[in-house]
Amino acid sequence: TKIEQKSLCLYQYESSYVVLYTCYPYRDSTSTKCLCISIVSSIMESILHELKAIFKGDIFTEKSTRDDYSHDASIYELIPEAVLEPKDSKDVQNLVSFVNTHKKSYPALSITTRSAGTDMSGAAIGNSLLISMTKHFSKIEGLTGTVLHTQPGVFMRDIDPFLLSHKLMLGSVPA
Repeated sequence: TKIEQKSLCLYQYESSYVVLYTCYPYRDSTSTKCLCISIVSSIMESILHELKAIFKGDIFTEKSTRDDYSHDASIYELIPEAVLEPKDSKDVQNLVSFVNTHKKSYPALSITTRSAGTDMSGAAIGNSLLISMTKHFSKIEGLTGTVLHTQPGVFMRDIDPFLLSHKLMLGSVPA
């Protein structure tokens, strides 16, 4: 049951304000909680529509997918407006150029890059466009001496056996 509006997050867009998040407290049988509803603005919808013309990878806007990517290993939670899975480096280049072009007209537009989501400081979450690198950027490109070259979506479970086959090991595991 909705009781009252608790908080409102506004972003200024040109001369008007756009509501992005509204928080409504509600009570169930055991506690009082805060239900945060993310509202994808019509501005973001038009941006995503335009982005689809130059982006070959997948773009997800479903609430369940956005919720899955709203947290990492930290205590923080930010629900992205969309989760993107670029197919190749050209997709990443197109996305960066696109955001750079549209940033002036939509200042809240930003990119957050994510791999496994193990970061403990909140760096793998964001409330605008979140790029997931694990699907198409998961290749170990090679080893030069003791320098390992990988794409950003490679997991440690794949790096460890590769290095072991070269009689090497990683001294520490990055988050």
